[in-house]
Amino acid sequence: MAKYFGCMLVQRVLFPTLLAACCLFRPVAISLLYLLLLFLLPFVPIATPTTIKGRTGTYFKILILISTLTSLSHGVFEIVLLSIGYDKLEFCGLTEKILRHIGFIRLSEL
Repeated sequence: MAKYFGCMLVQRVLFPTLLAACCLFRPVAISLLYLLLLFLLPFVPIATPTTIKGRTGTYFKILILISTLTSLSHGVFEIVLLSIGYDKLEFCGLTEKILRHIGFIRLSEL
């Protein structure tokens, strides 16, 4: 019973808090994925040994996949900018504004 309440606490308090913080502190297009996952969370059953093999496990796998892909895409973006040179991306140009709205910012001049 303690495991159930622990899983319920993590799934109903911790995950919504983290997903809401991701959406509120960085309101860009990539955060819409986390907002969608936040809205789907009430429909996911509490994790138990039987539900983790079904919808709950699928939800967590999707959450891990999206988080990994966004982190990797940020890393690839910075590596590409580093390899072609930061001066190729015009400061406050149209391309940089679009990338900033999507969620990709260059980390060279922070």
